[in-house]
Amino acid sequence: MKKRKSSKNSDICLDPIYKGILYYIYEEKRVSPDEIASLYGFTRQAADYRLRKLVSNNLVKKEYVEGKVYYSLTDKALGIIYEKNSKFLLTKDTVSIIRKIALLPIAIGVIGLGRYIALGETYRGMITLFLWLIIAVILQLIISAIENKYIRGK
Repeated sequence: MKKRKSSKNSDICLDPIYKGILYYIYEEKRVSPDEIASLYGFTRQAADYRLRKLVSNNLVKKEYVEGKVYYSLTDKALGIIYEKNSKFLLTKDTVSIIRKIALLPIAIGVIGLGRYIALGETYRGMITLFLWLIIAVILQLIISAIENKYIRGK
């Protein structure tokens, strides 16, 4: 019976240990096998095995600095991490919720207007409302730009 070789990126990316290693390297920028071993409670050999598997899948690159071995992410791994993070954080539902945040400055402006009207300073209240409306428009433009970049891919 032949043993199935599982060296596909998708298999590695689904394994929580490999994902954890990739995210740890992402956070630290460069790590040694000893750091991975102590982080997960592996032996050094087990850490080397997993890191070699990541190197063979072109997700991690091996570097020598002052005689010590270090590993860092390749552009391919960075692309996978960024893609997964942006899809996780910026879904259409999330953006629709974020769009509602742009209504907050309008509410603050209306409250400010009411406060200044109560004080008899209507013009000051109108200026306050106008400034908060400008902030709301700017916020809406920023949200639209983020949506276009990460959701629609424009």
